[in-house]
Amino acid sequence: MKTQHTPGSWKIEGNRIVGANNLTVVDCYGAMSGDDTRADMRLLAAAPDLLESLINAASWLQVAVNDNAFEDCAMPRAAAHVLAQALALINKVRGNDNEAD
Repeated sequence: MKTQHTPGSWKIEGNRIVGANNLTVVDCYGAMSGDDTRADMRLLAAAPDLLESLINAASWLQVAVNDNAFEDCAMPRAAAHVLAQALALINKVRGNDNEAD
Protein backbone atom coordinates (compact mmCIF):
# COMPACT_ATOMS: atom_id res chain seq x y z
CA MET A 1 0.00 0.00 0.00
CA LYS A 2 1.27 3.46 -0.89
CA THR A 3 2.12 5.62 2.07
CA GLN A 4 -0.38 8.34 2.91
CA HIS A 5 1.86 10.41 5.15
CA THR A 6 4.55 12.91 4.27
CA PRO A 7 7.53 10.83 3.17
CA GLY A 8 10.39 10.49 5.65
CA SER A 9 12.93 10.84 6.92
CA TRP A 10 11.75 13.70 9.09
CA LYS A 11 13.99 15.95 11.14
CA ILE A 12 13.69 18.62 13.80
CA GLU A 13 14.42 22.20 12.82
CA GLY A 14 13.80 24.61 15.66
CA ASN A 15 10.18 24.15 16.72
CA ARG A 16 9.20 22.32 13.53
CA ILE A 17 9.41 18.80 12.23
CA VAL A 18 10.17 18.88 8.54
CA GLY A 19 10.08 16.30 5.80
CA ALA A 20 11.34 16.21 2.24
CA ASN A 21 12.16 19.56 0.64
CA ASN A 22 12.07 21.14 4.10
CA LEU A 23 8.24 21.08 4.14
CA THR A 24 6.72 21.48 7.59
CA VAL A 25 5.04 18.32 8.86
CA VAL A 26 4.37 19.60 12.38
CA ASP A 27 4.81 23.07 13.84
CA CYS A 28 5.22 22.56 17.57
CA TYR A 29 5.48 26.25 18.47
CA GLY A 30 3.13 26.86 21.39
CA ALA A 31 1.57 23.42 21.01
CA MET A 32 3.95 21.65 23.36
CA SER A 33 5.67 22.71 26.54
CA GLY A 34 7.54 21.19 29.43
CA ASP A 35 10.63 19.11 29.95
CA ASP A 36 9.44 16.37 27.60
CA THR A 37 8.94 18.60 24.55
CA ARG A 38 12.22 17.72 22.83
CA ALA A 39 11.72 14.01 23.54
CA ASP A 40 8.20 14.23 22.07
CA MET A 41 9.58 15.98 18.99
CA ARG A 42 12.26 13.29 18.55
CA LEU A 43 9.55 10.61 18.74
CA LEU A 44 7.39 12.42 16.17
CA ALA A 45 10.35 12.97 13.86
CA ALA A 46 11.23 9.26 14.04
CA ALA A 47 7.68 8.13 13.12
CA PRO A 48 8.28 7.34 9.42
CA ASP A 49 11.44 5.38 10.22
CA LEU A 50 9.70 3.53 13.06
CA LEU A 51 6.82 2.61 10.75
CA GLU A 52 9.17 1.34 8.07
CA SER A 53 11.05 -0.78 10.62
CA LEU A 54 7.80 -2.18 12.02
CA ILE A 55 6.57 -3.10 8.52
CA ASN A 56 9.88 -4.88 7.81
CA ALA A 57 9.81 -6.73 11.14
CA ALA A 58 6.16 -7.75 10.65
CA SER A 59 6.95 -9.08 7.17
CA TRP A 60 9.80 -11.19 8.52
CA LEU A 61 7.70 -12.42 11.43
CA GLN A 62 4.80 -13.28 9.09
CA VAL A 63 7.10 -15.52 7.04
CA ALA A 64 8.46 -17.15 10.18
CA VAL A 65 4.98 -17.80 11.57
CA ASN A 66 3.73 -19.14 8.21
CA ASP A 67 6.75 -21.46 7.95
CA ASN A 68 6.25 -22.73 11.53
CA ALA A 69 9.72 -21.47 12.41
CA PHE A 70 8.70 -21.33 16.07
CA GLU A 71 7.29 -24.87 16.14
CA ASP A 72 10.19 -26.35 18.14
CA CYS A 73 10.25 -23.69 20.83
CA ALA A 74 7.90 -22.28 23.42
CA MET A 75 7.12 -19.12 21.50
CA PRO A 76 4.64 -19.83 18.68
CA ARG A 77 1.73 -18.16 20.49
CA ALA A 78 3.90 -15.23 21.55
CA ALA A 79 5.16 -14.75 17.99
CA ALA A 80 1.61 -14.80 16.63
CA HIS A 81 0.54 -12.31 19.32
CA VAL A 82 3.41 -9.92 18.55
CA LEU A 83 2.64 -10.20 14.82
CA ALA A 84 -1.03 -9.38 15.46
CA GLN A 85 -0.04 -6.32 17.51
CA ALA A 86 2.36 -5.12 14.80
CA LEU A 87 -0.21 -5.57 12.04
CA ALA A 88 -2.88 -3.79 14.10
CA LEU A 89 -0.57 -0.82 14.63
CA ILE A 90 0.39 -0.70 10.95
CA ASN A 91 -3.31 -0.70 10.04
CA LYS A 92 -3.98 2.05 12.58
CA VAL A 93 -1.27 4.23 11.06
CA ARG A 94 -2.64 3.58 7.58
CA GLY A 95 -6.19 4.43 8.69
CA ASN A 96 -7.48 0.86 8.34
CA ASP A 97 -8.37 0.32 12.00
CA ASN A 98 -12.06 1.32 11.83
CA GLU A 99 -11.54 3.96 14.51
CA ALA A 100 -13.25 7.30 14.13
CA ASP A 101 -10.83 10.06 13.13
